[in-house]
Amino acid sequence: MRNTLTVILTVCVLLPVGVQGQASLKGEAGTRYAEEGVGFISVSPLIADESVMVGSGPLFKYGEPRYLDLDFMTTASWVVDVDGLATASLRIKSAGARTLSVFFSSLHLLGDVKLLVCDRNGQQQAVYTASTQFKAKEELLTQVVAGDELVIKCQGNLTEVENSIIHISHLVHGTFDLFGGEKGLRDDDCLVDVACSTGDGWRDQIRSVVMFLREDGNGCTGVLMNNCSNDYTPYVHIANHCFAGPPSDPDNWVFYFNYEKPGCGTGIAPLSQSITGAESIASDYSGDFRLLLLNQSPPASYHPYYVGWDNSGDVPMSGAFIGHPLTLEKKIGLFSSVTSASYPQPGFNKPVWYADIDEGGIEWGSSGSPMLDQNKRMIGHVMDGG
Repeated sequence: MRNTLTVILTVCVLLPVGVQGQASLKGEAGTRYAEEGVGFISVSPLIADESVMVGSGPLFKYGEPRYLDLDFMTTASWVVDVDGLATASLRIKSAGARTLSVFFSSLHLLGDVKLLVCDRNGQQQAVYTASTQFKAKEELLTQVVAGDELVIKCQGNLTEVENSIIHISHLVHGTFDLFGGEKGLRDDDCLVDVACSTGDGWRDQIRSVVMFLREDGNGCTGVLMNNCSNDYTPYVHIANHCFAGPPSDPDNWVFYFNYEKPGCGTGIAPLSQSITGAESIASDYSGDFRLLLLNQSPPASYHPYYVGWDNSGDVPMSGAFIGHPLTLEKKIGLFSSVTSASYPQPGFNKPVWYADIDEGGIEWGSSGSPMLDQNKRMIGHVMDGG
């Protein structure tokens, strides 16, 4: 557990805006089976040293890529009814996975064709159509599904389905139960859920923090930020060292809103509110800063909050940080003691603050968590902890 953190200063004092009411593993392609009219792929099991939950770096690891490289259309089983409605179905299993998600390296849906992602019981978890905001490269990482099996279905007019293109590059074998309820507390666990009384003074700002999962099985924390036009442009600020660069592409990342326990230490955090994809707008390596623009604005039902910021450089008297350490549900910590310094690593020439945490803590994956001052404006982000 870390109780000291390093903060990179944010580079106009701006008021917040709220929207109210509102490592890769090359493996076998798997074994094919026939099952109740549904194609079935079973991926070779992970070996023990490949299923580490959390790495020793600033990002968190939520899963391992399992490469398939298959054409969905020729692998799936097909059913066509008398009205010409076609359904191509494929069940994928990766034994022992806590969650699964699929990365489509090519996805081109025609007309009214729908691509459905279902859990092992056939319950629909996500739907994608031609109007889904893909970019020219037509790639997609799906939302995570609980368990070690999922079902992919492609439905629509027979001609449109036959002429759609669906190619699966890999799935991400989840090594951590994101859907788990009571995960239990370690004796030394000082992490505090945002639903606890510690978060009472920060309810709006809590709504601005997101967790993002990358197509390579890693993830980090980001924050939805306001801009000088106050026009709700969906900018998300992240730590630059969480960006990685090619082949990982933010246009493939899934951003989860309101992933937090409903009660203090109790309840199951929802993963139903997400947005797929973003574009990199600006970055600064020496300041560990990167600004993304989401492919679409979060809907009012997510109750998004666009946090305000301050780049004056004034030393904060006190404040809070909010983030997703270790892929855990959203946590909060408070600080009241800050010192200024330089970061002892070549290439990072921006000033930093070292903050001593009074309540709560940080872990890997907290990188990018917003640091908020006593005026509840973002003044920097978590870069390192120790």
